[in-house]
Amino acid sequence: MQNKKILIGKLSEETGVSTKTIRYYEEFGILDKPKRTRSDYRFYSQKDVDKLLFIKKAKELGLKLSEIKEIIYCAEDGLKPCCNLVRNLFTKKIKKYEDKIVELNTAKKRLEEKLNKWVKPKQAKKMKYSVCPQIETEGRKRK
Repeated sequence: MQNKKILIGKLSEETGVSTKTIRYYEEFGILDKPKRTRSDYRFYSQKDVDKLLFIKKAKELGLKLSEIKEIIYCAEDGLKPCCNLVRNLFTKKIKKYEDKIVELNTAKKRLEEKLNKWVKPKQAKKMKYSVCPQIETEGRKRK
């Protein structure tokens, strides 16, 4: 099975990765340039199927293509350096997500405060605002 030749359409079908994306991955350097048939069709192996599935899983974990490329190249040096790299990337991602959660919770709280201090239309008519009193009343005292 390792030696079977797979054309790009079949590779796309087996992995759920579009042919355009497969070509992009080749150009980006995370998928090896394929061998060609005499008719100049690209053909791939099971190793390419496995690598594309790895790339999909890594992307689902939030890794960028540049990070995935780094992992793929690091894997050539052995399991230990590759696992250390992945641990480091995961740790950084978790920190980044934690920071983003704090940012999102802050934004959510501000919106909830706005809803709790909603200016009724009758009151808004008496106020000076340029577009929307619900947004512009930040920091203003209500009359």
